[in-house]
Amino acid sequence: FLEAGGFPQRVLSGQEIVVSELYENILYRDIIGRFNKNLIKPIKELSLHLLSNVSSDLSLRKLSDLADIKNLSTVKQIIDAFENAFLFFTVNKFAYSTKKQIQNPKKIYCVDNGFATVLGFRFSENKGRLLENLVAIELKRQGKEIYYHKEKFECDFVIKEKLKVSDIIQVCFTLTEDNKKREYGGLIEAMDIFKLKKGLILTHDQDEEVTIEGKKIIIKPVWKWLLEKQ
Repeated sequence: FLEAGGFPQRVLSGQEIVVSELYENILYRDIIGRFNKNLIKPIKELSLHLLSNVSSDLSLRKLSDLADIKNLSTVKQIIDAFENAFLFFTVNKFAYSTKKQIQNPKKIYCVDNGFATVLGFRFSENKGRLLENLVAIELKRQGKEIYYHKEKFECDFVIKEKLKVSDIIQVCFTLTEDNKKREYGGLIEAMDIFKLKKGLILTHDQDEEVTIEGKKIIIKPVWKWLLEKQ
């Protein structure tokens, strides 16, 4: 699921061409066909970049430079088209004003990990970003209202229910001595801001509970979390 994605045809056949054909069909039918022909190459370049950088900040300025599109509004229209075609979705930084949400970078996620692994350019496995993308997909499937938190540290997912934040989730493929300060720091910072007593870190296979600064941190394998949500 992490690598192959969730399309039944891909899982059952094991053939990557199933995923690439599906993506290409959507790309040409629902996106490229809606823009001028001179944007075909830039759209493909943006598509490859997004597939290669799931779970990353989205900068319209950087995308504009990358695809050599001078008009930022055109870049935004292309990103909107990707979202409307259900190939990607974006997540805002949490803020109590919509103006601040709009001013801050969004994060980009792909609707299926199979698209990213088959069609994206990867020089390393970078399973951490794939795991985060997988969690984002599941939260969207559940209909959650999700954001990310970023101040001194970053927390991957802030879940808002009605008028308050109900849960926060950090995603880390493997917690190590080298990354614990960053991963715990993002979670604890968000717990302080949103006045939560516990937070969740989803990993590949680690399973434990720790208490830091009087706050409970639940560390859980993502497969177990997925089963609980079924």
